[in-house]
Amino acid sequence: MSSAFVMTTRLIWKRAWLGALLTGLALVMGPVVLPALLHLLPGAVNENLAQLFRSQLLILGLSWVAFGFLCINAAYQSPLQLTRGLPVSSTRIASWVMWSTVVMVVVPALLINGLVRLLVMGANWPDRDCSVLGPTLFITAFIMVAWSAYWSLQAKGFWRLLFWASAAGALVAWLVSRYYPEGKLVPWKVVTLTEWITVLTVCGVAWLAGIRGYARIRCGVAVTSRPWSRIENWLNGDRGQQSEQSIPVVGSRVQAFTRLHWQDGCSPVTLLAVIFGGLTLILNLYGYLYKAIYGYVNPLIGSNQPLATFGVFLLSSFAMLLFLGQSLLLRDFSSMKGYLAQLPVSNQELSHALVVNLFKSLGLLLFWVVIFGFGVSYLTIVCYQGLEGFYRDWNWFLKEKFFLVLLFSLLMVWMLISNGLSLIWTGHTKFMGYVFGVVMVLFYPTLILSIGPLRNQRPDLSLVWILLVIGVVCIVTMLAFQNAHRLGLISLRSIWLATIFYLVITIVFWNVWKTNLLIDRVLFSSLMIFTVLPFATIPLAVSWNRHR
Repeated sequence: MSSAFVMTTRLIWKRAWLGALLTGLALVMGPVVLPALLHLLPGAVNENLAQLFRSQLLILGLSWVAFGFLCINAAYQSPLQLTRGLPVSSTRIASWVMWSTVVMVVVPALLINGLVRLLVMGANWPDRDCSVLGPTLFITAFIMVAWSAYWSLQAKGFWRLLFWASAAGALVAWLVSRYYPEGKLVPWKVVTLTEWITVLTVCGVAWLAGIRGYARIRCGVAVTSRPWSRIENWLNGDRGQQSEQSIPVVGSRVQAFTRLHWQDGCSPVTLLAVIFGGLTLILNLYGYLYKAIYGYVNPLIGSNQPLATFGVFLLSSFAMLLFLGQSLLLRDFSSMKGYLAQLPVSNQELSHALVVNLFKSLGLLLFWVVIFGFGVSYLTIVCYQGLEGFYRDWNWFLKEKFFLVLLFSLLMVWMLISNGLSLIWTGHTKFMGYVFGVVMVLFYPTLILSIGPLRNQRPDLSLVWILLVIGVVCIVTMLAFQNAHRLGLISLRSIWLATIFYLVITIVFWNVWKTNLLIDRVLFSSLMIFTVLPFATIPLAVSWNRHR
């Protein structure tokens, strides 16, 4: 059966090599272009954030996340699930999955780190002398723990969730304490024998736990606990439905499909929003209390509540993108769920219902993370400090026009989720890869030619390239809206509303961009068109997926 494992591994790499190549290019070029891009953001954004991208440890962490996501995505598209039916012991299958994931994540990350050291890293990098052996041991243990937690949590339960969350948190806390033993960065240059033994012990225990969890799934004895089932049913509204079964539900077909799609695939978003809202509240209060007690900022969380809130909001947006993507498609993202595609609703009604649930999900996330998580923590801090701190923060908020930064951040998250869903809901993985490749081909030369030294050396080339990018963005947008209207997916009223909204945000942000060049303002304004593009691309994607 080793040939089956080799075949499955080859299939995973066949589906992941293009994404891995583009990810490597992005991670190597990121430290060059992202610091320059941050200087163009509004003045209220701290420009010292640019220094964060001159960190090999940050790049190493991003490499772990990126290649881990690519590995998981490729595994879902390959016959990995079929290995459960092979006449092979659970020990061999689980061991192969866990250790092959370690290789697929660690080896590319080390290659990226080597390229960054050779091509990009300079003397001004604060962690230049830090070794990557310790973090590599950490991510190895973390992957083993993650697989064990994943297989164990297939039988959902609050105690299991608490245990594995504590295990993952303890690993991260150990890594942070190793770099910040007294609140200041101390390079980790030598891995002691005790640390070797600790990591090997964690890997061994997680390996055995993963084998046991996988064996329970394979035997069919992994069952959700009763308390978890009751809470899940309550959140899904089953209790309310049971009491209202005798009452006829009156509404249009769009409303009926909206409720069906929400209950079938979007209901976990509510639990997701509550979890991330509670996480935001805990992080903000912990960061403030840590500074108040010990006198210095916590190296992991910091004491900047808006920045921590935005980080959690961005992370939760990626999670919500994955949940909403799976709400319409099969688990391998290859095609639409059959019963949803066969419902007696038009493509326009189907797209309208999906957009309504998208707004509902984003509203839930905004309420729990920002209003509940940040709002409650900030009110708690104000009650502890007094109104002087509130007046000081309010004056700074108005002086720096921070509300524009909040609006800009919300629009960025909306563009990320909506445009990502318009690609995922096509159900065509090759098309997603092509679009991602084209975006990268246009993105990096645009930054280099508009910000780098070539702008002064070859201004004519920079001008032509920027005009080309603006033209491509506008042409793609017009073609998308034209085809959507021609196919009857959107109305003329929707096109006018999208146009008016785009003009309003263009006027609002026209003087926000930190540049005096007209061509740069036009470029940034043209990129804001991606806030309204999903209103055409989502109906096109759903129609294409439904009828192809």
